[in-house]
Amino acid sequence: MILIGSLGVFFYNYFLLLGTARLKAQTAFVINELWPALIILFSCWILKEKMNPGKAAAVIFSFLGILVVTTDGNLAEFSLGDSRGVFYALMAAVCYGMYCTLNKKEIYDKNLSVMISYAAGTITAFILVLIQGKLTIPTGSQAAGMLWNGIICNALPYLTWALALDLGNTAVIANLAYLTPFVSLLLTHFVLGEKITVFSVLGLVLIVTGIIIQMIVNKKMEASEI
Repeated sequence: MILIGSLGVFFYNYFLLLGTARLKAQTAFVINELWPALIILFSCWILKEKMNPGKAAAVIFSFLGILVVTTDGNLAEFSLGDSRGVFYALMAAVCYGMYCTLNKKEIYDKNLSVMISYAAGTITAFILVLIQGKLTIPTGSQAAGMLWNGIICNALPYLTWALALDLGNTAVIANLAYLTPFVSLLLTHFVLGEKITVFSVLGLVLIVTGIIIQMIVNKKMEASEI
């Protein structure tokens, strides 16, 4: 639980913050949406779940969508823009995809595992802060923001997501996560004032296309087994 928790809490958030610091928020968030496709790949590798045409389509279209976003549609010259920022965002997706897969593999109380995950993440982050020598006392507003981010944006979603993965098919549950990029695009526009680019929208369309194909194939396969 300590190792998995550090992977899913500390390293995921650390790489995501590094990525968003160097990229536009919408770009970092769309790249981060690669993690459900990575769950499918990791589940086939670690959990020995079977790959089918629907899952394969979801993975391929997800990678194509991420490629369009990260290159701003410049596929011919394959320019990644801020390659370090892209790398950080990709690493965040890898960490969270692996966290979700390992969380399903191990059988333990999810309430306890979330507590251990955050405790391990807190200790890891505290050690890093000490090494960097940047330990400061937060102000009242900063403390309130950290509580909001920690409880509402992280702890509660981590718990409910872990429970969802336990109760259903990993690949099917992962598809529901694709609602988040659309919400993220709207928030980056209305809250941060970022202009939504056509490449961000096109990348998400490719990702959703893969999801739809997967759902259709899965339904046909389930119907044929009945």
